[in-house]
Amino acid sequence: MSEFKEVDELTEEVCSRLEISSPTLSRDSTSSEGEKKLGLLEGYCLNAINMFGTGPLITLPFLLRACRPQGPQALIGYACAVLLCFIDSWIWAELGSRFPGSGGSQHYLLRALNSPRASFLFVWQFILAGPLEVASGFIGSIEYLRYTLPILRRASKNKFIHGLIGAGFATIASSLVRYELSKTTLCAAAISLAVIVFIIITGFTIRFKWTNLKAPGDWHSPGSSFSTESLFASHGLIFTLGRTMRIGIYDMTGYFDINFIGDTFKNPKRIIPLACILSAATIGLVYFAVYIAVLAALPWDGNNGFVARCSRRDQCYVGALFAEKVTSSNLFARVFALLVALTIFGSSFALLVGYATIPAAAAKDGLFFSWFAKDDGTRSLYFIGALSAALCFIDLEILIEAVATTRLLAQFAAQAFGLWLIKYNETNNTTIDQGIPSLKKNHQNNQHFWRIPAHPLPEIFVILGFSFVFITSPNYIFHRQVPLLESGILVLLSGLVVFSVTKSQCRSSRSTNNNSLPAAGEENKICVDTMHI
Repeated sequence: MSEFKEVDELTEEVCSRLEISSPTLSRDSTSSEGEKKLGLLEGYCLNAINMFGTGPLITLPFLLRACRPQGPQALIGYACAVLLCFIDSWIWAELGSRFPGSGGSQHYLLRALNSPRASFLFVWQFILAGPLEVASGFIGSIEYLRYTLPILRRASKNKFIHGLIGAGFATIASSLVRYELSKTTLCAAAISLAVIVFIIITGFTIRFKWTNLKAPGDWHSPGSSFSTESLFASHGLIFTLGRTMRIGIYDMTGYFDINFIGDTFKNPKRIIPLACILSAATIGLVYFAVYIAVLAALPWDGNNGFVARCSRRDQCYVGALFAEKVTSSNLFARVFALLVALTIFGSSFALLVGYATIPAAAAKDGLFFSWFAKDDGTRSLYFIGALSAALCFIDLEILIEAVATTRLLAQFAAQAFGLWLIKYNETNNTTIDQGIPSLKKNHQNNQHFWRIPAHPLPEIFVILGFSFVFITSPNYIFHRQVPLLESGILVLLSGLVVFSVTKSQCRSSRSTNNNSLPAAGEENKICVDTMHI
């Protein structure tokens, strides 16, 4: 009996215990008759809303000062990250077209790698990566509220109070989840669009100065980040490129959100690939336009430049400084800052709600601890909300880098490898002979799905690209920096240990209860008795 079939039978057992219907793993991803389906515009907007989030209006000063000397040359690494994410959107597009149901990464990894361990590892790292991203959004919204409310600016100079306010935002968002999410996200989308349009138009027409876009004269001289000397130093070319790419990946995160709710869209085989690729391409270009507009209109260097104001005076509200510069109105800038804060809060709220469904859905499918699925997923929501609140006490720049680091291998690189494996098995006629019975039938009847061009080059590019960004994460062992690399490795290793212990307890329980050893192949099953606590 194949390992896929064992997983399918195991999932049926899990579902019977939880009294839910079998998940999308073994059936067509169709929804109930008469249910209203969403189209391409809604799918694109969903991705775009979550991509805007904090975005360039917070990360720009961190990007420029990632280089030595600081300056617009950091956009080289940012461009590499946008290109990497655009190619990765092809991976998400084909996976979403092949398996158009809801579930996203946890089901893609299970199907592609033929291993529940990969799905478990994804959810295991996600319960940390998701709150990291949500927390960074709430902290970003505080930055802009500090400009609008001077009393908050004075109070939040204390890092503990700053974190406490962010934790309060996370708590409020968790409490509001039962209210109109659709209205909240639509409002955030409208404000985001207005903010972006204002920045691009005014930046390119009112205060545009080409001289602001010039890199420092010594940007590639010896000792600089783009010098060929000391390539592997903490400020050298290799690690600087990785640092700027992580910021770019953080900004771009969200072009794949539609993949997690594919069942809610009509014709998902077509809409999911289009939404992924279009959002990655267009929002990437919009981000570049925003960066250039702000850099050209607002001085970034010197003691009064926005980079120095962020690092030395803790004034990281670049969008508000931009509005004040182009309009010469402090009142307008305060209103603008308030709108940006509301946008970031709305996006973080949507992320919190969406991310809370991932461990809950995995638990219902028998791929994660059942505790997250109880109380109709409310436990999962409050867990993600509470962890997001706790992470608000961490410095924003560290949060931004940590968001990318924790997801690079277990999600992005693993999916690219999984898609390559699917295509390899198809070439050798091994996929259709094995696997889930209903999936085998679907594969025979539904050959028309979007395929990435130039296979296997995109998969190789994505695997190498995200692996490079992970390896160049800040580390303590070599550079005495914040140990993000070590933490990322620890998260993956701890997930493997937890999964292995769970399997071991499962085998022991079955052997004790049945007075016999597990049947052949059962050692690879998820341990239902241990997972469902």
